[in-house]
Amino acid sequence: MTVNLPVSQWRVLWFSPNAGLWQTSQLEHELANGLVQRGAQVTVIRCRGMFNSYCPTMQSNGITVDSGESAKKSVCKSCRREAKVFEGAASYSTIWLDDYLNPEMRSRVNSRIERVTTTNWRENTTEEIAVGIYSTYLSMLHHKVPDVTATTESWNEYLSDLRSALYASESMPQIFTEIQPTHCLVYNPLYPTNRVFTELALKDPQIQYVGVSAPGYVPDRYSTIALYRSIKSSQTVVDSKTLIESSLDPLSRLEIKLVARQMGQLVRGSDPWVYSTPSTGKPTEEIRQILGIENELPVCVVLIGSPDETRSSALVGAEYERIPIEEISSVQEFIEQSLEVAGNCPDINFIFRLHPRLAPNKRESFRSPDLDVIEELLAGRPSNVIVNFPNDGIGLYDVARIANFGINHASSAGLEFLALGIPVIHYDPPRLNAYPPSLGFEVPRLDQNSFHKAITQARLKPISAENAVLAWRWYAVTLLRAVTHKSWTNQPPNVQHQKIPRLQWLRQLLPDGFRERVSRIRSENRRAKELDTKSTSTISLPWIDECIMRIVDFDDSIIWNPKAIMRGDSLNIAEEVEQVSYEVQRICEIIGSGRAT
Repeated sequence: MTVNLPVSQWRVLWFSPNAGLWQTSQLEHELANGLVQRGAQVTVIRCRGMFNSYCPTMQSNGITVDSGESAKKSVCKSCRREAKVFEGAASYSTIWLDDYLNPEMRSRVNSRIERVTTTNWRENTTEEIAVGIYSTYLSMLHHKVPDVTATTESWNEYLSDLRSALYASESMPQIFTEIQPTHCLVYNPLYPTNRVFTELALKDPQIQYVGVSAPGYVPDRYSTIALYRSIKSSQTVVDSKTLIESSLDPLSRLEIKLVARQMGQLVRGSDPWVYSTPSTGKPTEEIRQILGIENELPVCVVLIGSPDETRSSALVGAEYERIPIEEISSVQEFIEQSLEVAGNCPDINFIFRLHPRLAPNKRESFRSPDLDVIEELLAGRPSNVIVNFPNDGIGLYDVARIANFGINHASSAGLEFLALGIPVIHYDPPRLNAYPPSLGFEVPRLDQNSFHKAITQARLKPISAENAVLAWRWYAVTLLRAVTHKSWTNQPPNVQHQKIPRLQWLRQLLPDGFRERVSRIRSENRRAKELDTKSTSTISLPWIDECIMRIVDFDDSIIWNPKAIMRGDSLNIAEEVEQVSYEVQRICEIIGSGRAT
């Protein structure tokens, strides 16, 4: 790892082939320019069509691996235009990965792909990089399958990702030799090609690897940046000494406003990265009737997560193991244990809420095979167990309105319940990495006595905004203090009302494809002007310096220990409780009315 090297001596190699994902690419572009303006030498790697069989940019545009060649070429062309837009406003150097892939390399990769079968796919390695395994990540996520060989579609996407990863492994070593980087940066290191770049960087102890991601602050997702030194770092927030210590500090007034914006966006449910749907605003009695609850007994919501994300990251070695992974409970075990305890508590209504990702939703069109297994487990449920299916029109915040307490396994929805003041039980605490399980009641694996005791305690604990304070602090720590924001505001984004274009009726007569191309080119031209205007403005922006500080501050631990920076002055505890209580009440009013935020 590079130690105490001044920024003026940094040689940064930045892998950014998906320029067509312009929201994240623009953030990368601005940070790269900022590093150059502070003296660093920065080289950004782009793609000119080398990954044209399938790539994340295509996937984001609704293209599948089996789509026609013309549709893929159209996305490639647009992506290249975006790259040229960035290049025209760049202070950094741009190189094209395609220029480092010669015909002999292509032939070698294509021969390897021809030999890959559904029985030997795990054996593909190159330069001690398990490309065959790493290339499974996106296909398994997209298709929600337990294995890339499960369906023809998942297999075809895997082969495409494997080809791209092998192309990257053939072409990138020469770039590393030429640039001799001191720092390597990449956005989302688990994409197969990005993973090859990451592993090449991690092989050299003299290189400081930096993983980049958007940390989940929904209102300003693409203006927020988290920096990690390991592919497992993002899963270690609950293990972080600096973050745990920071969570002891009361919130500032600004932080409360910003967390309220986050909660508002989660409640609204309109962001494509938020799975939850908005509250229906139906009266609580009507919600109970829809779910089939015909009594006044207390309600416990059991939050069932989707296992595919953990399964995918575990296969590619990206899971952080607090204990050996084979000792971690599965979703199936959690359901079985929750059904057993529910059967022993007939005086409580248990709503088993299934994660929207298990079924086709606003982000994916696939039904997860895991849903078949879960439905079979729930088929023989006790009479006091109700199932809230993803497509039954009742959202997370509808069931939250009638919940007395919740039971969680590994879902971030548990933190949303806590932030509303709802007590939550956490089954198998080491399994949870979204927030500290100590914020609620903890239940060890396969311990029905402890489970039943926790239910008794949670049932007696009243719902209150005071309960929410620690959850709000955790949101502030992980989404505000531990990451860098380009700007800070407690005001909602400006809403720009666009005029309806003249002769709109005539435009509608033009072919969809033609109108889409014209719209895309106009958007690219607007962004080119904006980027050109901003290309030299980052020199005075403090967020660049904060990013540099965070990189310099990296330690040798896999655990993420970022500096936690207070955003404003801490309130005293009484003021903190008062302000959080006020915001929680406002959010509950929005949920109850079904209004958008």
